Amino acid sequence: MRVRSDAPPRRAQAPGEAGSCTGPADHCPPPDARAQPASPPLPSQSPRRGGEEPGREGRAADWDSQALPGAAVRRGEAMSALPGLRPEVRDSCASLGFMLLVVLLVGLARAGARKRLHRPAAHAFVSEFLGTLQLCCCTHELLLLSEQDSAHPTWTLTLVYFFSLVHGLTLAGTSSNPCSLMMQIALGGMAPEMGALRLLAQLASALGSRYCMRALWSLGLTRYHFGERIFDCRNPVQSDLPKAVMTEAICCFIFHSALLQFQEVRARLRVHLLAAVITFLAYAGGSLTGALFNPALALSLHFVCFDEAFSQFFTVYWLAPSVGILLMILMFSFLPPWLNHNQIITKKE
Repeated sequence: MRVRSDAPPRRAQAPGEAGSCTGPADHCPPPDARAQPASPPLPSQSPRRGGEEPGREGRAADWDSQALPGAAVRRGEAMSALPGLRPEVRDSCASLGFMLLVVLLVGLARAGARKRLHRPAAHAFVSEFLGTLQLCCCTHELLLLSEQDSAHPTWTLTLVYFFSLVHGLTLAGTSSNPCSLMMQIALGGMAPEMGALRLLAQLASALGSRYCMRALWSLGLTRYHFGERIFDCRNPVQSDLPKAVMTEAICCFIFHSALLQFQEVRARLRVHLLAAVITFLAYAGGSLTGALFNPALALSLHFVCFDEAFSQFFTVYWLAPSVGILLMILMFSFLPPWLNHNQIITKKE
């Protein structure tokens, strides 16, 4: 006979609950330890659930771990770029030294010719030849510098002003420009025979400067010096033909008008004024035609282009400056007397 009990059935304890140890007594923890609940984790040790953002300290640590390598890379790039400036500075200094050396050698040659050549025709020919040689060689090197540093036109314009000043101080008594000869002949300041002799010297020097620059560039003084460069045609005309013709004609008109008006100004101030005018014209028309307004200089710089496109370059660099000179002469001949100068006063050497 079974005895019925009203007590609820005994539930089996899950492993890990208090009193659930079924092993020997010496291996079971005391009852108080088994019944003690587990302490909640500290906030700093709380596990990060999926999708939960890290705390402020965690974000700062992650940002530092990502930003520091990037900053180190940027510093490394900057440090690696610094040594790259040295060859450019060295090449610029070499080019400047070369131009100043040309000025010095031409000055010594002119001084020797002044002492040894007593015939006016021979002295005029040699002086004009050396003056045009200095102008063409320095402009070749200056054009090379401007092509390598086209992103900084201020530096190029500074060099244009400086060497215009140097040429004005060292080439007294020479024009180095066929348009200036035309102006002096038209205004009665020079005999046609002497003008033709000086023009011949200018053209011979313009062509001879190309061979001089080829020999010097073949030495490889800088990274940009190589002899084959002189045979490349780098077309400076960056506009249509009518605009290019107007640019060269206006530049020639302005420069020779200033040259004519500044004759009565003191020599020291006149040189600075003419250098400023040349720099302004180079800035205004340099991007269109190069603003040469000098046929002999254009022949020296772009002789290969004359061979390939003779009609275009003859029109832009020879015919347009001649038209500008003729317009200037007509204007100064028919305008009021205070603008009219009948003679060209040349500075004696």
